[in-house]
Amino acid sequence: MIGTLRLNRERPGLFFEVAYPPALTRGRTSVVVRLQARPGAIGGGLFGARTLRTYD
Repeated sequence: MIGTLRLNRERPGLFFEVAYPPALTRGRTSVVVRLQARPGAIGGGLFGARTLRTYD
């Protein structure tokens, strides 16, 4: 796991972006994105995902 995000209904109905440093996926050939709600909670939706390649 590289991150967690708590949605507190701060911006209902609006999209927002989350970015993680490229170093977390460097050298990998695949990445798995999983959305999982905490027990008793409802998980949010994913409306798009992308990976970017950096050239050092």
